[in-house]
Amino acid sequence: MFAAAAVGVSTAGFSTAALSCVAFGQEAPAPTSVPAEVVPAEVVVVEVPADQTSPRGALKVLTRAMDDGDIAVAQRVMLSESDDETSWAAAMLRLSTASVTTRRASVQAFGDEGAKAIIGDAAAATAFALAAIDRSSEELQGDQALVRSSDGVEAPIELKKINGEWRVPVKVFVGDAPAEKLAETAEKMGRQADAIESFCTDMAAGKYKSPEDAAQALQLAQVKAVFGEPNAPAPTTQQSPG
Repeated sequence: MFAAAAVGVSTAGFSTAALSCVAFGQEAPAPTSVPAEVVPAEVVVVEVPADQTSPRGALKVLTRAMDDGDIAVAQRVMLSESDDETSWAAAMLRLSTASVTTRRASVQAFGDEGAKAIIGDAAAATAFALAAIDRSSEELQGDQALVRSSDGVEAPIELKKINGEWRVPVKVFVGDAPAEKLAETAEKMGRQADAIESFCTDMAAGKYKSPEDAAQALQLAQVKAVFGEPNAPAPTTQQSPG
């Protein structure tokens, strides 16, 4: 349960709640619950150190960096193979950071429990993602590696070793999406990040009286940012009497 498809960013498993908002134009709210962990009896779970000396460790570094909003660390782990991928990754990481800002602002405005109504249980989502990495297996093939989920349902993630450190290719997130699709999605993620940042400013100013009001406003702001304003109804023309 931790793959990413060409049509969007997966939020189950390796990615964090920060990536739960939009990918390739598909808006989705932050998770409100985390699936129960099911560990088959034959799976031996070993906690993997979060460093780039192993493929799974590199995935943990990226997961934690995105959860912390640490763009510099995330960029060091990710591997872009074209300018288009670099631009997409920059937009995705900015959106990730905006989501982290939302989490912190929500806690500041409404406390830990209130924030969950706005962003879901981010801490539980991250813990679940890290546990999924610990349950996974890796197959080394020289300077390449395949990381497979414990349930075997998701497609394996291929990592590459560069100068002695394991990196996560951007293709893990975007697949074979063409350059124009990457550019379109990067633009949408940029607009969404703008909307989230504006929402956080309003929330800090006390605009929303309850977590539920804030959650509704956040979702609406993101939908508008990605898809635009809904079409207004056409005006009706009334005939003059006589």
